[in-house]
Amino acid sequence: MKDLHNHPCYNHNVMASRIHLPVARKCNLSCNFCKAGIYEINKSDYPGTTSNIMTTAQAMKHFENQLKKMEIHVAGISGPGDPLCNTETFEVLERINRRYPSIITCICTNGILLQDVMQRLLEVSLDSLTITINSFELKTIQKIYKSVEINNCIYTGEDAANIIKERQEQALFMLREFSGLKKVNIIYIQGINNQEIEKICDTIERIGFFKINIIKLMPTGLFQNIRINENEYKELCGTIRHKYSLFEMCNRCRSDACGYLNEKGSRHG
Repeated sequence: MKDLHNHPCYNHNVMASRIHLPVARKCNLSCNFCKAGIYEINKSDYPGTTSNIMTTAQAMKHFENQLKKMEIHVAGISGPGDPLCNTETFEVLERINRRYPSIITCICTNGILLQDVMQRLLEVSLDSLTITINSFELKTIQKIYKSVEINNCIYTGEDAANIIKERQEQALFMLREFSGLKKVNIIYIQGINNQEIEKICDTIERIGFFKINIIKLMPTGLFQNIRINENEYKELCGTIRHKYSLFEMCNRCRSDACGYLNEKGSRHG
């Protein structure tokens, strides 16, 4: 039987290890802050980076090899692309659930495709679901994202912003009905969306009660020159903590991370 209390990202009192399996090559969003891709472990520790991208078979072999070395409680897929764009995600989740039913399975997604694949996630018994949403304002969305791809068509500008807003709002309603662990990530981008985050949290709270994780931007891409005002960030987190359920255990892991959360080098594969 699975014990969801053993998910180390939700319970700091448990000594539990996790593994990220980098099978998500494709993505449907082009984000101005993104550095996802293949980087040597000592070259980058940004979220979405990985030393290689695995096939389903490679991921299962890697998982089983690591399982011989440590007691793994959680297997997650968070990149380098979006998990829901990749059939390998569902193949890996299905195989882990079938062969290792005590392992907690976990994904992090932008939510764009959630309405199309939610039934498949339920069929593979997903245990933990995180959606990243950075704005509900059309002008801000256009600043954060270059484009979105839906059904092999690429949309930009206001068309893209409308699609992103509509689909992510729908994803929140679907997250509300999800029975497992659930969380919403918001990336704090100074001068872009930081003034909207409290309003975003209000919207999230109206739709459903979720853990909310405010993640500081790691400046890269077109946002490489943005600098975070630490005092403003801490003040905002204090406000969110008082009003909502603030998630405060994010390790901002690479897509090939493995080990215990606080273990040296555990953000890496």
